[in-house]
Amino acid sequence: MPRPTQLLHPARPPAPTRDAATVLLLRDTQQGLEVLMTRRSSTASFVPGAC
Repeated sequence: MPRPTQLLHPARPPAPTRDAATVLLLRDTQQGLEVLMTRRSSTASFVPGAC
């Protein structure tokens, strides 16, 4: 963790929490369940690349 004197910008208070959801599409096949997930863009500002 950087020292306060090393920060480029002053520390900000944490953002308020918001409700969120994850949607997974499931399909039952003869081979078992199939799951469709999406991956966040690698250029997203928050958790890039997360599923």
